[in-house]
Amino acid sequence: MIIVFVLVLGAMVVIHEFGHFIVAKFFGIRVDVFSVGFGKRLWGVKKGDTDYRLSLVPLGGYVKMAGENLDEQRTGAPYEFMSKPKWQRFCVAVAGPTMNILTALAIPAAMAMIHHEVPAYLNKPVLVKAVEPNSPAERAGLQPGDLIVKIDGIANPTWQDLEDHIAVNPEQDLPLVIKRADQTTQIILHVGSHAFDQEKIGYSGLKADDERITVKDVAPGEPASVAGLQPGDNIIAVNGNRIEQSEYGQMEIIRAIRSSVDKPLTLTLRREDGTIADIQATPRMNEGDLRLGFTQMITGR
Repeated sequence: MIIVFVLVLGAMVVIHEFGHFIVAKFFGIRVDVFSVGFGKRLWGVKKGDTDYRLSLVPLGGYVKMAGENLDEQRTGAPYEFMSKPKWQRFCVAVAGPTMNILTALAIPAAMAMIHHEVPAYLNKPVLVKAVEPNSPAERAGLQPGDLIVKIDGIANPTWQDLEDHIAVNPEQDLPLVIKRADQTTQIILHVGSHAFDQEKIGYSGLKADDERITVKDVAPGEPASVAGLQPGDNIIAVNGNRIEQSEYGQMEIIRAIRSSVDKPLTLTLRREDGTIADIQATPRMNEGDLRLGFTQMITGR
């Protein structure tokens, strides 16, 4: 944490000083030193009138302009800070905090502009392709082929709308209007729940496609590899408990691994050739967490 604090503080101060530096240069003020860090000069290069340097103490940095300090001897040269008009000196002074403000605005704006890929089905109408056995959706009477046309008053919802509503309403009744074979029916879905990190997350068992939790990579020498887990395996149950084939199922697997201290975990798999197999593996501590040594992904979307 201390290292992170030093790095963040240093970056903030350097950005601040860069504001002073760039505006001073713009107005023709001679900048003698632009330093990242304070104290003894460790390394640097002089370009023009400016010594660009790295200094010993990494807590920010500073800019030294000619004629900046009132106690130093001034020549009245036009490149000195105090030789410039008051409005230019004011601009140099406020350029530092202005750079900090602009940076604070630019970071979230840049993050918002970064392209985040999302599954295409999330923006599509809620046409049910599959229903998990013994799930809340099955108990509510939902069937493959049903089109959900209203969720809790929201007309023409997308899968994103459905998943958002379900996730934040664990163990609550959610009114749905479905269209089945040209008939419109209202049903009540009693949302189920999964516990994850001491929080409850709602789940329904509704599927936009034939989704599967698939093993992506298996690390050599790790418990999963030793037990015979293979890339392409579909994990369908943990310790005999069938898991939902979705992100919630992935969280169930993670939770089961984390709670399996010094005891084997049984994974039921559907191999790529369709055969069913059980393997046992005991998680071991790795990077501060219990792990089996494999990564998983949702396929079939």
